[in-house]
Amino acid sequence: MTLRRRGVPGLLAAVLLAPGLAACGTATTTDSGPGPGALADPKQALLAATEAIGDGNFTFTMTGGELTADGSMHAPSRSARITMKSAGDPAAEISVAIDVIYVEPETWVRTDLSGLDELRAGLTELGGAPTPNPNTGKYQHLDRSRLKGIEDLEIDFQDIDPAGSAILAEAVTGVQKVDGGFAGTIDLARATGAGLTDEEVVRTLGTGATVPFTAEVDQENRLTELALQIPAAGGSEARELKVTYGYDEAAPAQAPPASEVVEATDDMYEMFE
Repeated sequence: MTLRRRGVPGLLAAVLLAPGLAACGTATTTDSGPGPGALADPKQALLAATEAIGDGNFTFTMTGGELTADGSMHAPSRSARITMKSAGDPAAEISVAIDVIYVEPETWVRTDLSGLDELRAGLTELGGAPTPNPNTGKYQHLDRSRLKGIEDLEIDFQDIDPAGSAILAEAVTGVQKVDGGFAGTIDLARATGAGLTDEEVVRTLGTGATVPFTAEVDQENRLTELALQIPAAGGSEARELKVTYGYDEAAPAQAPPASEVVEATDDMYEMFE
């Protein structure tokens, strides 16, 4: 599973103009399978540190860029909950929150937009305003039979890492062990399937897509934090993209109350086809 880092304009358009939005998709990772004898190699040790993520019992946070995300993945109960938030347009004081609940085989999505009244007031002055979305604040139940081929609406427990840390570890171009973990460089052009970054970042950096990273591990050599230092480029400020993991901390996700659920409309599915 990979979180797609949609831009703020796209998030706002989806919430305002369509009844639904989900934030998950699948991505293909490389099965490195480093054995115990290979762990003297820092890269192989880093790859080994990502293996615990595949057990699917963890909480996570992702920060940096326009979006933040947090949630829990609980493979034992085949359930997950993910929340994505966007700072939106600071000048308009608009923010978007997207809450995804998955309890196999069902999926629900809720979108919340703050600052909508101010936005409508401003657009009204310009001669128009978006039609209110009647499903905002409600969980929209997705029909599984309609999700085939819509990757952004799927959660795959065979590919459960929202950040794609194993993909990023495979793209390491230089790494050394340091106190508490690892440090080195990653070629982001070789890791476009990772949810922590995206193709827009790679395009902005151009030939400078190799960036510094640090990684922290716990006493069991499980990855607990991976941080990428993205330099200023193409008008974007320097920033840090970071994911953290907490193991054996996830609880099974719970279906939302029936009183808070509506069925998703055609517009929501069509938006992702």
